[in-house]
Amino acid sequence: MIIGGSMTMFRILGPLEISHSGGLCPALPPKVRCVLALLLSRTNHVVATETLMTELWRDRLPASATTTLQTYVYQLRKMLSTQTGTDPITTHQLGYLLRVPREQIDATTFEAEIDAATAYLSTGRAEETITHVQRALALYRGAPLADVPCGPLLEARAVHLGELRMRAAELRVEAELALGHHRRLIGELQSLVAEYPLNEWLHGRLIAALNRSGRRAEALQVYRRLRGVLDAELGLTPSAEVESLHLQVLTGEGERGETRHSA
Repeated sequence: MIIGGSMTMFRILGPLEISHSGGLCPALPPKVRCVLALLLSRTNHVVATETLMTELWRDRLPASATTTLQTYVYQLRKMLSTQTGTDPITTHQLGYLLRVPREQIDATTFEAEIDAATAYLSTGRAEETITHVQRALALYRGAPLADVPCGPLLEARAVHLGELRMRAAELRVEAELALGHHRRLIGELQSLVAEYPLNEWLHGRLIAALNRSGRRAEALQVYRRLRGVLDAELGLTPSAEVESLHLQVLTGEGERGETRHSA
């Protein structure tokens, strides 16, 4: 919604925020934030009253659920009208619709950037992949919907967005490796495997980056640490891909594999 040349932005990649003309709008009460977040997750589509009630109260609906929901929607409308000069919420027979251009919601822009990065990587355009990943991650301010009391649908939405952040990191790693930036990636990969100690794909990329940077001993340490964690936590052994990378380190294959644009 663009009012008098000014744009309203809705951000859910972190605490929920609404800004207009560059300034933040007043914070909403928790339950009203929940209503807004669910409307934003299905922007330009009607969200059923029953769906909103389930999100707000799960299976413990109060006797006044209908009128309380109407109050929450009224409070949301009042804030948006006061701050932006327009009311983007339409009441329908079965629920409510929030009409907002997709580019004014950070999460939809984030998803579009990840889609673009994925498409570029599939055609071997690594530099363009990195550009779109950087644009996506610049929108990410923290855990999605961090200050919203989420019901089942919003919990799933937050998990999905968190998984997309992980996918963005993977896309960037793949693109940087394709450009031969093995040394440049080592620090970032070390941080990622510390954050995701059971992620074999990340460990494999770290082993490869260390090996191609001539740091075979450290690559072997990463392998041993992963093998120990998998055994202790899950009773598993590393995947065939990781074992293959381990063998490459032992035999010296792939060592000093830096290519063009090396950091």
